[in-house]
Amino acid sequence: MNSLSPTKRAEPGDLLCSQFDMAGGSVPGRRHIGCGNLLAGKNNQDAIGFYACDDMLVITVHDGCGSTPYSEFGARLAANIIPAAIREAAGKDRHEQIDKQAFWQQVQQIALSRFAAIASLCCSNQMSLNSESNFARQHLLFTILGALITKDLTVVFGMGDGVFAINGKATTIGPFPDNAPDYLCKPLISTADAPDFVLHARIRTEKLESLILGTDGVQDLISSASKRIPGKSRSVGTLTDLLKQDFLFSNFSEDGIESAPLDSLTGWLRQINSEVTKQCLDEEGAPIIKREEGLLPDDTTIVALRRQIRSSSALQSTSTALKNTETTVHPTENTSRPKIF
Repeated sequence: MNSLSPTKRAEPGDLLCSQFDMAGGSVPGRRHIGCGNLLAGKNNQDAIGFYACDDMLVITVHDGCGSTPYSEFGARLAANIIPAAIREAAGKDRHEQIDKQAFWQQVQQIALSRFAAIASLCCSNQMSLNSESNFARQHLLFTILGALITKDLTVVFGMGDGVFAINGKATTIGPFPDNAPDYLCKPLISTADAPDFVLHARIRTEKLESLILGTDGVQDLISSASKRIPGKSRSVGTLTDLLKQDFLFSNFSEDGIESAPLDSLTGWLRQINSEVTKQCLDEEGAPIIKREEGLLPDDTTIVALRRQIRSSSALQSTSTALKNTETTVHPTENTSRPKIF
C-alpha cells in the first residue's frame, strides 16, 4: 500500500505488519569504493535482515568486520539466521518474554549452532586449507543491531555498535575499545564464551511512532545533515527529515522479505556518497576541475519504520514531536538493562 495518500490511522487490531510503513537502503563507504582515480575494490560489508508475520516483525542490520577479508559473507548470513533464530525461539507462546535475557540466550544458542554448522560444512573437505576457526575469523565476524516488534512490546537488541532512534530520540552504541565489539561467533575462533545479546531499549508497541536502525556508518550520515549532497543544491537533512519523505516509504505485509522495501533509500544514499567532478573557473578565470567527494567514508545501512499515520493533522503532530531529538552515547560495556521509552 502506498503511503502517499493516507486517510486514517491503522487500528491496534490490524495485522501488525500493516500498521507500519518502512524504508531501507545500503551503500558502500568511500573507503571501500575508493576516491578519485584509485579504486579500493572492497565490497559493501553491511546487510539488512527482515521477517514479518501477522503478530511479529524482526528487522536487523549487520556490519561485517572491516579488518577481515570476507566478512560480508557472515553479515549476509546473519541477516537470514538471526531473524530465523528469533522466530524459532519465540514460537507461539513466548512473545511476552522477549525482554527477558533467557529468551535472548536461546536466540544466541540457536544462531551460534547454525554458524558452527556452516563453518564445519565449509571445512569438511580433508584437502581444505582452512580450519573452522580460520574460516570463522575470515567470514563470520559481524555486528548485530535489531528490533523485535510484537503487538504488545518492542525491544531493540544488539551485539556490537550501531545507531538506533525511537520516536526521534537517537542513541549511538560504541565505539568499543580497539574498535573491537563483541561478535557472536567468537567461540568458533577461540575458547571465549559467546557474548550476550544486549537489550538496548524497550517500548510498548502502541507508543511506537517511528524506529530507525543503522550500522555505525549512519553516524557520518547524521553529522552530514547540513552538508550539501555532492552535485546537488539541497542538503542531506536529518533523520527527522527522512521520516517525512512519504515517497520513500511503503507498506508491507506478512508475505516476508520479498514485499519489504529494503532498498528504497539506496538511491538517496548513493547520491550522498557519489563523487562529482565538474569544470569551473578559478579566481583568475582559468578553467579547473573541481571534485566533490562522497560524504560517507564507511559502509552505511539504514532501515526506517514509521507508524502508518494517514491524516495530515496527525502527521504534523508527529513531525513536531520528532523535532526535539536527542543523541546520546550508549555505554560500551555489556548490559542487559534496556532503556524504557
